[in-house]
Order: sequence, then C-alpha cells, then structure tokens
Amino acid sequence: MKQKNLAEYFWECITAKYFQFSGRASRSEFWGYTLFSIITSFVLGLIDDVIIDTMSYDYYLFGATDIGTIILTIPGIAVGVRRFHDRDKSGWVPTTMGIIGSYGLIFKLVSIIVPSEFWLEANYMYNASRIWSGFVLVVIIGMAIYYLAQVVQAGTLGRNQYGTDPLNPELDNEIDLIGEE
Repeated sequence: MKQKNLAEYFWECITAKYFQFSGRASRSEFWGYTLFSIITSFVLGLIDDVIIDTMSYDYYLFGATDIGTIILTIPGIAVGVRRFHDRDKSGWVPTTMGIIGSYGLIFKLVSIIVPSEFWLEANYMYNASRIWSGFVLVVIIGMAIYYLAQVVQAGTLGRNQYGTDPLNPELDNEIDLIGEE
C-alpha cells in the first residue's frame, strides 16, 4: 500500500470522504486534513482582510473565511469522528467540537436573522450570560484537552467495532494479532 502525503489526505477528505462518518482514520489522515485546513483558513483570512480593508465592507457580510468554514466544517467533523473511531471511541466529542468551532459562523447567521433590536432589549440577560459563558468555556477547554489527547494516540491495532485498521487492513481479526502485542 502506497503511503499518501498530507496534501493527498486533505484532498481525499474534502472530496471522496466529505460525508463519511463511518470507518476509521489514521493519525496521518487526521493531521493532514488539520494542517491543510489551517493553511486554507489562514489564506482565506488574509483574503478577507484585504477585501474588508480595501472595499470597506461591513463585517457581517459573508466573506471568504465564512465560505471556507462552511466547506471545511463537515469533512473536519467527519475526519475527527473517524479518528475517534480508530481509537475505538464514539464520535460525539468531535461532532460537538466541530459545532462549537463554528460558533462564529453560527453567531453571524443568527445576527443576520434576528433583528438587532432584540439584542438591545435583551441587555437584562447580561449577568446570566456571563456566568453561562464561563461554564461553557470550562467545558470547551476540558473537551479540547480530551480531544487532543485522543487524536495524538495510536489507533486500535487490528479490527475494532468501527472497521478495519487503516494502517494494517490485513490484520482483520484477533487471530492475526497473536504475537503483535
């Protein structure tokens, strides 16, 4: 089996595996997608900065970064879920983290849909929202630490409940693993 480079893993995640939440992803596939997502987001952010600075667009308009977020969120969640599956874990944490990671876009959509008068009248909720925000921040930090701890570790050797080992597909059952540990 030919080893892919990180760019090939990224391209495969945004094309062939865009909606693939089942199966397993190796660390190389996950980190290849992650690296090129960060690079893509950085470049799109630079494009937005140039457009906003030169054209004087309102910040609430959709820009290149927002379009990139829309395009990259689903395959990012999918590769995270597959990476957790490789560790023989459920995919709920990557799904939750992906949704939370899109908060800027979600907030922008809500602020476009809900009139600004609502936000001005809802000022009485300020203290309650500060307490809630602090709690949510602690939960997000905890989830992020758990997420990172899971994605850096090696996957389960051989088949697990989510499929065959992406690095050793020939190790399909427990008999093949005798002497491997």
